[in-house]
Amino acid sequence: MTDIDLFTVAAFDAFAAALEGSSLHDQWGARLAKVNRKIFATHALAEDGLAAIIFKCPPEAFEGLTALLGVAQAPYFPRGHWVRVSATVDLAQIDLTACVARSHGLVAGKRASPGRQTR
Repeated sequence: MTDIDLFTVAAFDAFAAALEGSSLHDQWGARLAKVNRKIFATHALAEDGLAAIIFKCPPEAFEGLTALLGVAQAPYFPRGHWVRVSATVDLAQIDLTACVARSHGLVAGKRASPGRQTR
C-alpha cells in the first residue's frame, strides 16, 4: 500500500477501515478512526487548510517524530504521545501508514479504566 496518500479522505478511510475492528465516524469536524470505541487516528483540515492526520505513537517515537518539520504535539490530545502530521511533512507514505497501524495496535491493546464505561 505504498502508493496511497493518507492525506486524502478516501485513502484514510480505506486504510483505517481495513484494520481489524476499526470503525469510522464524523465528529468535531473531523473523520475519526476508532477501535474498541477509542480514537486511534483522525483526518481533518488544519488551520492552514491542509490535511492533517493525528495518531498516537509510542513514547520512544514521539521526540523523533515531533522533530520533523510538519509534525507537532496534537492539539486536544495533550497527553499520551499524540502527534499531528501535516500534509507538508517529509515522511514517506509507507512510514505514515505504519505509524497509523501502530497507533491502532497501541489503542486496541488498552483496556478501559476500572469503573469507566465505554460508549
